[in-house]
Amino acid sequence: MSSPRVMAEKLIEAERTQIPIPPLTRSHHFLDAETAYKIQALVIDDRLRAGERIVGAKLGLTSRVKRAALGIDEPVFGRLTSGMLLPSGAPEPLHQLLSPRAEPEIAFLIGRRLEGPVTAAGVLAATDSIIAAVEIMDTRYADRFRMPDSVADNAGAARVVLGARPRPPTELDDLRLLGLCSAPVVRSPTPARAAR
Repeated sequence: MSSPRVMAEKLIEAERTQIPIPPLTRSHHFLDAETAYKIQALVIDDRLRAGERIVGAKLGLTSRVKRAALGIDEPVFGRLTSGMLLPSGAPEPLHQLLSPRAEPEIAFLIGRRLEGPVTAAGVLAATDSIIAAVEIMDTRYADRFRMPDSVADNAGAARVVLGARPRPPTELDDLRLLGLCSAPVVRSPTPARAAR
């Protein structure tokens, strides 16, 4: 079986070349979540060595319906780096991504470290502000993937755009009642893609 380093290099190379790869579980049938998170950490370490820094976390597959559709049993998490943050209103360079999808999100800007287990009330108490966000997900895989593949691929985290108006939790009504809507991401061909 390949080492986590070898598998991480495959994901790093897929992002660099924009050539998707088969899911890692296709050739590593017994890849587990623990090893997948080691792969993810190595992929993120590559970004940190390039000068980026960790700025947050991304939760993925929190919807039971979506997990069922993908055949995945539990939520996953990824890491957000400074290189993934986009200024509000700036155009997204979609040519840097393989298969982008956008989702509206509610971002929590946490003011102090959380130590688990944490309740919803504990998260809100540690939250400085809440802000609308758009998450742009991507995958380095060419085909349908399993939960360990998603974990290794940083839970699909690619880019995030934060809104321009953060508000303290006390100014918002019940967060469970906030509605969000999504819109498709439309890719315009770039000269580099058109030349392929």
